[in-house]
Amino acid sequence: MPDKICVAAVHAEAAAREKLASQFFVPGTYLSDPLRFNIWLSLRNGWTRSAFAGNVRRTGAGGRQCFYRRG
Repeated sequence: MPDKICVAAVHAEAAAREKLASQFFVPGTYLSDPLRFNIWLSLRNGWTRSAFAGNVRRTGAGGRQCFYRRG
């Protein structure tokens, strides 16, 4: 039973983070799953991989790893 409680807590945390992301990002500009901790952002034209990664590092906006896809 404790394992089910832990899994439920992780899913609740992931859903809360996904809901928070939905308050900051415009619908259609990111992909998410309420059972995952990740969101995938679509970069606007003009952003390069190095510019985006540098901005994330400078502002402290990213987690341990930051990936992107060009949208």
